[in-house]
Amino acid sequence: MKSFFAIAAAAAFACSVQSANAQTRGYYQTPSLGDEALVFSSEGDLWRAAVTGGTATRLTTHSETEVSPKLSPSGERVAFDASYDGPGEIYIMPVTGGTPQRVTFEGGGVSVRGWLDDDTLIYRSTNVPGTIPMVLRTVTLSTGEVSDIPLADMDQAALSEDGQTLFFTRYGLSLFNDNAIMYRGGRMAQLWRYELGSDAEATRLAADFGAPIRNPMVWQGRVYFISDKSGADNIWSMSGDGGDIRQHTASETGLMKTPDLHNGQIIYQSGADLFLYDIEDDATEMLSLFLMSDSDYKRPRWLPSPLQYLESAQIAPAGKSVTLTARGRFVRAFTRDRRRIEFTVPDGYRARYAVISGNNEWVYAILDGGTRGEIWRFNVDGLDDGEPVTDGSDSYIWAIYPVPESGDFLYSDKRGRLFYHDTEAGRSREVDRTESSNDLAFGEFNWSPDQRYVAYTMYDGRDLSQITLLDTDTNEKTLLTSGKYESFAPAFSRDGDWLYFISNRNFNASPGSPWGDRNLGPAFSERGKIYALQLDPEAEFPFRHRDELALRSEDDDDEDEDTSEDEEADDESSNTDASDDEAVNIEFDGLTSRLWEVPVDAGDYVGLTASHGHLLVLVDEGRENALKRIKFTASDPELSGFANDVRRFNLSADGKTLFVQHDDSTSARFYLVNPDKSFPSDKSDVRVRASDWKLRVTPSEEWRQMAEDAWRLHRDFAFDPGLRDVDWDAVGERFLPLATRIGHRTELNDLLSQMSAELGILHSQIRQGDTPSDDESGQPAFLGATYTPVANGLRVDLIYKGEADRPDTLGPLRSQGVDIAEGDVITAIDGRDVRSYADLTRALAMKSGDQILVDYERNGNVMQEIVVPVSARTESVLQYAHWVEQNRRAVADATDGEFGYLHLRAMGSSDLESFARDFYEHFDKDGVIIDVRGNRGGNVDSFIIASLLRRAWAFWQGIEGGPVFTNMQQAFRGHLVVLIDEGTYSDGETFSAGVKALELGPLIGTRTAGAGIWLSDRNPLADRGQARVAEFAQFGMDGRWLIEGYGVAPDMQVENLPYATYQGQDAQLNAAIGYLRDKVASDPIPELVPGPIPPVGEPGRDVR
Repeated sequence: MKSFFAIAAAAAFACSVQSANAQTRGYYQTPSLGDEALVFSSEGDLWRAAVTGGTATRLTTHSETEVSPKLSPSGERVAFDASYDGPGEIYIMPVTGGTPQRVTFEGGGVSVRGWLDDDTLIYRSTNVPGTIPMVLRTVTLSTGEVSDIPLADMDQAALSEDGQTLFFTRYGLSLFNDNAIMYRGGRMAQLWRYELGSDAEATRLAADFGAPIRNPMVWQGRVYFISDKSGADNIWSMSGDGGDIRQHTASETGLMKTPDLHNGQIIYQSGADLFLYDIEDDATEMLSLFLMSDSDYKRPRWLPSPLQYLESAQIAPAGKSVTLTARGRFVRAFTRDRRRIEFTVPDGYRARYAVISGNNEWVYAILDGGTRGEIWRFNVDGLDDGEPVTDGSDSYIWAIYPVPESGDFLYSDKRGRLFYHDTEAGRSREVDRTESSNDLAFGEFNWSPDQRYVAYTMYDGRDLSQITLLDTDTNEKTLLTSGKYESFAPAFSRDGDWLYFISNRNFNASPGSPWGDRNLGPAFSERGKIYALQLDPEAEFPFRHRDELALRSEDDDDEDEDTSEDEEADDESSNTDASDDEAVNIEFDGLTSRLWEVPVDAGDYVGLTASHGHLLVLVDEGRENALKRIKFTASDPELSGFANDVRRFNLSADGKTLFVQHDDSTSARFYLVNPDKSFPSDKSDVRVRASDWKLRVTPSEEWRQMAEDAWRLHRDFAFDPGLRDVDWDAVGERFLPLATRIGHRTELNDLLSQMSAELGILHSQIRQGDTPSDDESGQPAFLGATYTPVANGLRVDLIYKGEADRPDTLGPLRSQGVDIAEGDVITAIDGRDVRSYADLTRALAMKSGDQILVDYERNGNVMQEIVVPVSARTESVLQYAHWVEQNRRAVADATDGEFGYLHLRAMGSSDLESFARDFYEHFDKDGVIIDVRGNRGGNVDSFIIASLLRRAWAFWQGIEGGPVFTNMQQAFRGHLVVLIDEGTYSDGETFSAGVKALELGPLIGTRTAGAGIWLSDRNPLADRGQARVAEFAQFGMDGRWLIEGYGVAPDMQVENLPYATYQGQDAQLNAAIGYLRDKVASDPIPELVPGPIPPVGEPGRDVR
């Protein structure tokens, strides 16, 4: 089989030759077809071509992307999405070209869907309260009037030819931007029908179709759509009532993206090309298109700060330089003015984890290219092209660990193996293999002074970190820690007599008792203590306080000594370090019992190393890490500050130079300092010159490399080594050659989305990477309200509600001291008249966090207030909080406070905090509804489920009566309901599955999305973009593969219908309330009533 890397190289050559003719075969997306013109996007811009193809003309030139063009019915204008004025809005322009005109003013969150007529656009907006809110709106171009189509959760839409019926989709993978073929989970796209202007509920079409129905299009009374029901995307159609379903095309591979129907022809994107399907002829052809382009985005450019993409920073063993790896390239940097050495990475490769060899002759780096990554070496002066030193690697290589004073090195791979590479012999041998489930199982290597032994952190069969010692002469390994506690960060003393390490063995509970509000149990911070193993049984512990016997012995020794002046001078010039040729003495018998504790307080220690005079300890202090020191002294040793905001640190091989990195990204600063002196106040002599590093990148080459890298990373990181029987080589052969046609970074993202989809799993989002941006377009600001234009301004219709008990959750118009109310009319901001959404948007632009003067009218009175607008992010939080508050009040009002309600937006730390605030408000109620509809996932489900599993078995009551209180304090004794829907995702689903499996309560709603494989996001590309890939499959206790691609089914199926939901009804919430009412009636919560206390002589009873 011919390598697709060779195919890609040939295509790249052909592309370079073609560019000499000024006609480029580009990467084509989002087409729209008219009678006389085809408009599509490529190179981040819009282009116009003849409907038959040919050479296209560029219509737009903005630095950010213009996408999703939609030609008007007359074909004279085109609507599209762009970011000319901050976040994406919708614009129109003549199809022949011209100045774009903005038509929406929502501050982002909008996307054009089509035209109702030549004066009315239809678009999707996410700017409404809810968890994953979506609504379709219309905007009349001649008046600017905006109206909602009164249906909830709409995405794509098409209008019948008579203009009376709207065919629309709900849900689909676009909810969370997943990419997967053959998806059949709860979020599968559905097709619905609605009669415009009607108050009748919409009707779902082809509900039993059993596959997604996407991109509805109408022609001659039939609804055409895309579905992969046949196993691959194809064009299908049905009658207007959902019957007579037909398949029209017979494609066996590939996606059909963003189709558009005009006059009996459907144009769509597949791969990098546009295809035209003629309905009457039942024939498909690929359009031949070329761009008359200067390919500006492909031109080489200079990155002003490669440190924005920093991946690793490593001190040279000699301590004279630092090797920095960023954006797939690496350099050696020095202090002061010494030449920075830049290394040449071969075309098509990405460098990772560059390090200097222990003998200071080579730079080793992992180079990812071809079918596998290998370790290469380069001369330290950077004057050669490098050469591979490993060959035939069968797994992703994590990192390289040089052997001091040698060209040899250790390296680890993703299969949990550790290798020793002998450079003289030119081969590697496996020296360790993890028994854990952790594929990144080895780290924190520290060598003995004689370079024979290396101590390192590894993970055991229980996935706990432990300390191992490897004898590189005999290949024997010794486990130095017991496995009861986590132990890590080993560090040899400079004399080789001691091995220091951190172990989390300190457990001070806080709180120390179960009493108090919202006490979810004790936390154990500052677990770390520093320990030392006595390698040489005769060695003196440097921190041991001298007692009477030790002092007497020292006095006796002094009296017995008769040393000449010359001998004393020799003693003073010597030190306790082991010389290079002096063997370290390790007595393995009884070694683990010779464990000493360094006498300093416990702390949140995360790193450790040993210089000649100090232990250096990295301490997690919350927002940042601090590097501290402990002097080797028997006289009251203590932690003292050395450097703050430390991101990385390490010692040179001789222990005399310390590398310290402050801050990160573009603000990163690197220093080489003496670890046994104070951190210098004047840093000019110790700062590594790196901030002025500039890096030249050739985008077209980098895009091809990242496409290949994404292909490799999917193969190496996917949860199933067999890739679900997908022929991944064949996938590469289909997609990777298309990378030569990319003209803009966003087109790489599209390519990766199509390639990733072939695995058919969720958690498959594409993260943008280094895309062009317009930093001068401005940013919107908001007041946390909705409005309607009236004669003299904008009437405030709704001010978003937050939690009254937490003023920080309230929006600008509900802040203390602000008196603007619903029904007031805003007439001016900062003296500028406000009469429309456009006026308001312009007046608030770039005002987030600043005071503004708002003029408004109330009952004919003119008033003023000072208000502080908020950002788009905060506005989104306010919209969500408003929806939650509505639900909370609805439950409280409907049940007279008998039942409680809370919503979990995701499963992260902030959501755990939300759970603590909101769940324990209701711990003593008869029923609680936990709503995880639209939950975005995370990893804290086990914490929440543990709280729900608490069961009270006894109670107390005060002597004078009053409320009883149970053990398992604040344990919930009532009935539980959990609400789920198609938007419940990832850990939201794991939580729901746990509730179901443990029978904690019923699930009510609709089947969840089906994102059941967990991931770690350890596969970024060179420019920090990413094609996410799920890594860890989830199984039930019986071994069944769970959730992925299907979801978690409810115990009680209840659907929120589009029209009713838009009108404010919530059938799922109402069903939960109804269930709890019935359950409490049939199974009431027993009242806790203490029995009488018997007289003296009669004891209490056993519990059973």
